[in-house]
Amino acid sequence: MPVDVLVPVKEKTDVAVARRTALEMASLTGLKKTDMGAVGIVATEAATNLIKHGGGGDIVLRELRGSLEPVMELIAWDRGKGMGNLAHCFQDGYSTAGSPGTGLGAIARLASFHQVYSHTACGTVLVAHIGPPRPTREWFDVGAISVPYPGESVCGDAWVLRASYGRCRVMIADGLGHGLYASEAAARAVDTVKDHQSLGPLALLEDVHLRLR
Repeated sequence: MPVDVLVPVKEKTDVAVARRTALEMASLTGLKKTDMGAVGIVATEAATNLIKHGGGGDIVLRELRGSLEPVMELIAWDRGKGMGNLAHCFQDGYSTAGSPGTGLGAIARLASFHQVYSHTACGTVLVAHIGPPRPTREWFDVGAISVPYPGESVCGDAWVLRASYGRCRVMIADGLGHGLYASEAAARAVDTVKDHQSLGPLALLEDVHLRLR
């Protein structure tokens, strides 16, 4: 499973932490040097927006698998008041916080893919990919965020999706407790689904149960 790195952004000093963490992950991912600068700017702008407009939030960083060249994904979300007009927010010079208003516009220019969802009742979520554009997507996109419990180094949750012939099978596993043992149990459940794709739902769950005993 890809490793997701969570960076809480609650105060101004966390902006530098987000930028540094993003650059460290980009280096480990093997991102091209020409993309490293983009990573730093995107992480800085995303974290700054969380502080200025969302009252703080979180950023998740991870490597995207399945691409010929390394691609890094940044997901930022807050619990603010949302953005009423997304088109205006992406225009350079537009700001509701008295700043230069270049944040979202800069992210849009530097990212090979970006998407924003915002609602006045629950806040804003931003997704940005840094690196070469990914190949043509499948008939649908799917993703999940899996981060360790505070104080743990691994996550006790796991998930898997298998799609074919217009159907998809999704399994989410929540290992008992937290940490290494929970992670191993969840991974074993996921491996069972991968190894027995021909089984029906009931038989598959029975097999998962046996493997986890």
